[in-house]
Amino acid sequence: MPQVEPSPPNKHRYGYIGLTDRRMMPLLRPGSTVLIDTTLRWIEDAGWSSEYDRPMYFVEIRNGYRCWWFQKDKNRLIMHPHTLSRCPPESWLMPDEAEVVGQVVGVVSYLGDPWTYRPAAIPEARSDWNSKAL
Repeated sequence: MPQVEPSPPNKHRYGYIGLTDRRMMPLLRPGSTVLIDTTLRWIEDAGWSSEYDRPMYFVEIRNGYRCWWFQKDKNRLIMHPHTLSRCPPESWLMPDEAEVVGQVVGVVSYLGDPWTYRPAAIPEARSDWNSKAL
């Protein structure tokens, strides 16, 4: 499950994609770290021509975070995982169940199998990573 950690200055935050989160495969691998621009919180539903151009967003939900493609339908936020991930779409009511943290503007990803290899650079889960993003 994705997690978020503050990064100075306040415009950017880092997010961590859990080692078991395959919703974004194959474009965003488990164990990846993402850079989030917290000033870009409006969901873009058009203006992109391929899956590589479509903006990714980091979203806080009641029990954690989600990171991927989103669509807003009135007051419902719908997450669209990559088709090849074989994960089902999810949806939440806004603002009661979900809040957009920001748009993903950078990615650091391990190649190979990060879910079976755990280098020292991948930190253990921190208890405060599921706290509200500031």
